[in-house]
Amino acid sequence: MPNRETVRALVSAFNVHNYARNTVKTNFTLQSRGKEDYIVVSFDKSMGTYQCRRYLDSIKRKIIREFYGIEKGNKAEILDTAKLIFDVNSFPFENYKDVESFPLKNYKGDWFVDKQGSIKFVTSVDDGVIFNLKSHLASSLAKDIREDMQISSTTVPFNKGKYLCCSKFDNKELSQQFKSKFLSRMRERYENVPKKPLKVKDNSVYIKDVFDDARFIDSVTRYKAWLVGMYLGVESSANYKVKLFKDMIIESIGQATRVTVAGFIRNFPLNEKTAKILIPVVLDNGEPRILASEEALKLSYAFNYAVFNNLYSKVQAELPICGDSGIYGIDFSNKEISHCVITKIIKNSVINKDHELSIDPELRFRALSRSPSTELSGMKLESPTCSQGGVKDSPRQGSEKEEGEEGLRLLNYVNSVRTSDRPLTDLSYATTSCGVPGISRDLSAGEGTLTEANIPDQKRSSSIPSLRAWDSSTFLNSEDSLKDTENICNEEPEKQQVRGCPETSKFKHIPSLT
Repeated sequence: MPNRETVRALVSAFNVHNYARNTVKTNFTLQSRGKEDYIVVSFDKSMGTYQCRRYLDSIKRKIIREFYGIEKGNKAEILDTAKLIFDVNSFPFENYKDVESFPLKNYKGDWFVDKQGSIKFVTSVDDGVIFNLKSHLASSLAKDIREDMQISSTTVPFNKGKYLCCSKFDNKELSQQFKSKFLSRMRERYENVPKKPLKVKDNSVYIKDVFDDARFIDSVTRYKAWLVGMYLGVESSANYKVKLFKDMIIESIGQATRVTVAGFIRNFPLNEKTAKILIPVVLDNGEPRILASEEALKLSYAFNYAVFNNLYSKVQAELPICGDSGIYGIDFSNKEISHCVITKIIKNSVINKDHELSIDPELRFRALSRSPSTELSGMKLESPTCSQGGVKDSPRQGSEKEEGEEGLRLLNYVNSVRTSDRPLTDLSYATTSCGVPGISRDLSAGEGTLTEANIPDQKRSSSIPSLRAWDSSTFLNSEDSLKDTENICNEEPEKQQVRGCPETSKFKHIPSLT
């Protein structure tokens, strides 16, 4: 079993690759209790248990269809293919015999409901889950190469104790070309690449089970998230998927910071023809303006990273600005920033009835003081760092402590750890002096056990057991959670003053928002 940091990296890679390929939307988070790790799937409160089960069952089918081009209605072929590639006795590729039942037969997991009535599915991380996450990553990398080469391969059985996937090509020449392309891409794009990751035998190429370095896995995810982030520069009207993600960014920062963003202005980095910068626009007494430096600080603090920077010297088009306040926005051409935004928005989302990612409008973020925990002692935390200029924020730990019923299963958030030896240079503002040592979400347990009867659902059986209440009293704070900035400092002005902005009329000609 790999260490917790590697498991965290694999879970994040699973989410980002699924989103990038538009295969299936997943928001898995890694949480823990003691030495045990769990994957948690969070659903919107509008989801009933039947809809949640249908969603979990759809993950396997959608991934198999995406990777191997199987027709939508061919369930038998999907199952047979899944058996060749994944461990169908482990999440998320289990063979569910009866999706109509509750709980699902052969389902290794538990169902909980939080105070807001949202359902969570929790399953333990075992060797089969680890293999499935690794195999999914290997299949994603192989699929990218095949698409670039415009070739196809056949799925064949392989030794799952030694390999993660196998692609059989029409001839030896294609298998050698695939090997060459795969290795060159690994060296060019990723870090800490494993040595000799492939084995070629006749027409077949095997990817070895060597994905155990979290730094390598994170570098793969970072590159994929960077591509996703740069695509957010297109017009929202031209791509509904882009619009949805921008909306999630707006909703997330609004909940965490109480800064209401009306939309974004798209802009271009200097000497580039592709829009890769999003500049938030807020309304001040009904008049649009760009962020003040204090607001940019709050938004960056929410992400625990310098996401909203002064881009005055980096943008092409001239924009009306407030005196010396600058132009604060998100530069998605920066891999670290793009990775931070994409991964944290995904992990703070819920699955809705359309099986899409969304932000729960009733979710509240609250600042909590750090409470003693033996599970936190000795754990070293590091924030993401920027490869361009090197950004490293101060380590943060925290916990959530809410009242819950005795005897309920308790889970702990796993802290997201990123490693780097780069110095702190870009993050000019300090947040550790503001008296908020640990911040986390409010996911408290409900008062009294919530049962199936409390969940809106059209299909229920009288024999359905009660759902457990979600108790977060021993959770570890996750570095992937957005931080609450309502109390970022001990004292905050009633109204944020914008320096150098005596009037708002100069903003009349701000470009249309996207």
